[in-house]
Amino acid sequence: MEPDAVEIRVLGCLIEKQRTTPDAYPLSLNALRLACNQSTNRAPVVAYDESVIKDALQRTYRRGWTRLTSGHGSRAAKYRHLLDEALGLAPGELALLAVLMLRGAQTPGELKQRSERLHGFADLAAVEATLARLIERGHAERVPRQPGQKEERYRQLLGDAGAEPVAASASAGPAVPAPTAATLRRPLRDGFELDDDPARLDVDTIHRYLSEESYWASGCSRERVEASIAGSARVIGLYREGRQLGFARVISDGVTRAYLADVFVLAEARGQGLGTELVREALEGGGHDCVPFLLHTADAHALYERFGFQRAGERVMERRGQR
Repeated sequence: MEPDAVEIRVLGCLIEKQRTTPDAYPLSLNALRLACNQSTNRAPVVAYDESVIKDALQRTYRRGWTRLTSGHGSRAAKYRHLLDEALGLAPGELALLAVLMLRGAQTPGELKQRSERLHGFADLAAVEATLARLIERGHAERVPRQPGQKEERYRQLLGDAGAEPVAASASAGPAVPAPTAATLRRPLRDGFELDDDPARLDVDTIHRYLSEESYWASGCSRERVEASIAGSARVIGLYREGRQLGFARVISDGVTRAYLADVFVLAEARGQGLGTELVREALEGGGHDCVPFLLHTADAHALYERFGFQRAGERVMERRGQR
């Protein structure tokens, strides 16, 4: 029987965490549950409980892809993958398979960007060469282009990664927010687009900007960024050719108040009015257009004044509800 969506998610998470958080690897069952149920860098977003994941681990164990082990100095049961050994995969091949398992079909450009923390590809040609080897071995394939798509996309063939999410039981803990059934994907000029699908966000890019370039979140941890995204009512990314170049998020109860936060456009995309479009979508889309807004800014008062914000302090701006 072909590996199901839970097995594929478990494998992808084990590979990812082996590379990105080696000090915490192998993973406990709870840590693996949290990794599977992340609301960022995952498509689809799921809410698996521990029993579902444990059953999947038993199946992957029988396939020779995972095994039960123990972490250094720990008696708790922990799990590791054996996929590279079982299939004879090189580090780059393993990295691309992991990203494909976690996020579905993607373009070479998206794969290069999203696999940076797992493996350093020299250029796009190196990614394409690795994909060619995976295709030759039957582990991946090209996806036929859909209307409106300019680039070829690729998907993994180890198993089904696109099944509907499994509902969590009461023991699963709080469920992560999932994207709405109808997410925005709005084209802009020159190949740019806005998308509010949280599964598409490049958390590495967001964290890098906030922690290294922003004045309001300097030095923040990646965990804090992930938690802030998960706790937002809406997140919007600015993209071009699969790369994320901007971000904004809205915190709101949808009725009494909303807060616009973490708005940025990377330097290479500035000066084209894209920040204005990003703010417009955050304020006017997603059902928050009639809700009073607050925000903090040190240097973008003129931008927000175009949208009806007024100064309420040196760095505080507010906009009354539009009803």
